[in-house]
Amino acid sequence: MSSVSFKSSDGFVPGLWSRLISGSTPTRALNDLDALTKEITANIESILNSRSRPSFKELDGDPALHFSVIGMGIDDFCGCHHNDSTIAKIKQEMTEQIKHFEPRLDPESLVVKVSGENENRRGSLIMEINGRINVKPFDEDYMCCYQLDLETGIPMFRKTGEHT
Repeated sequence: MSSVSFKSSDGFVPGLWSRLISGSTPTRALNDLDALTKEITANIESILNSRSRPSFKELDGDPALHFSVIGMGIDDFCGCHHNDSTIAKIKQEMTEQIKHFEPRLDPESLVVKVSGENENRRGSLIMEINGRINVKPFDEDYMCCYQLDLETGIPMFRKTGEHT
């Protein structure tokens, strides 16, 4: 494995997932908050759209495997009932996955909540993800919303990530 060294003047290196799917390692300017925010949003979208992963039990309860790329993603919530127990499980799983697979958000600041329901579609939750971007020189609020359809299990971003 080759060792590549980056200086702060080179910029920040995109996240691993972006590099794996793009096949290259372009750097971004350290002052490009919009590019960083879009990349964080794309990474979270990849995490939420990864719904075919082995369960913790199928990995023999091994936390190292569960929190490796093999365990990236959330359970398939297709056909789940819209109740407090299901919603709590979704929020817990999302929080856990984002904390482990999106290190550019401060894990202590991460909050996942249901901000509403789609009135046009029964069983469709509008979820909100809030946290702090923790990449020097940035210390900014981050927020994105997405809709999770419990009938189909498909998450869909309602808008791109924002910073304030």
